[in-house]
Amino acid sequence: MYYRRGYVNRNNTGPRHEGDKVLSKFKELDSLGENNELTEWESNFLQSIRKGYEKYGSLTEGQFSTVEKILKRHCPEARKAREDWRANFGPVQRYNLEVMAKYYEANPPYFAQAAKQILSEPDFIPTQKLYKAMCENKYAQRVLDLAASDHKFSIGDICQVRESKAVTLHPKLKGRLVAILETKEDIVNAAKGARRYLAVVLGETEPFTVEERWLKKMPKRLG
Repeated sequence: MYYRRGYVNRNNTGPRHEGDKVLSKFKELDSLGENNELTEWESNFLQSIRKGYEKYGSLTEGQFSTVEKILKRHCPEARKAREDWRANFGPVQRYNLEVMAKYYEANPPYFAQAAKQILSEPDFIPTQKLYKAMCENKYAQRVLDLAASDHKFSIGDICQVRESKAVTLHPKLKGRLVAILETKEDIVNAAKGARRYLAVVLGETEPFTVEERWLKKMPKRLG
């Protein structure tokens, strides 16, 4: 059995593959390895199935299928597609990626490792598959829409904290008048109106973070 990312590959049913059919695939993989084109995982996989082949003289259907998938990922067409993706990765994609990396960093465990790499390596370009997974799901679209929207309130505005049960602030803050000290750019919640601000209750000095949906304009009768 071959262990893949912590899971046992149990696809040992069906025909087994052997002989020149397998050896020719190994030769192609060896060529990719010599040119440093295989990923670390692919290299480890190749070493593992080689040992298995030497011992059993054949590959399972699942192992052979994975070999073919690796070779397909490295075919000329696939390489060109990756090169085109990297060449066309521009400011819009970079901005979306950084917005979503900050979002995932604040909401683990999804894409935790990728988010860490993106935020620590400014020039990192993900695969197209990873980019789509991180930036094109329905929650990502909400986050990116929020990031592209204007802040409803500005620094210096006086607002009132709503008293709704949906407001997850300390009860003593509900209904209080506050001054906006800072507008925060990072989006950490995909909910509508989740833009964040640093605010302070009038007459107090301890600032706190509040979401836009929890604020309303200062009542006119108090203006």
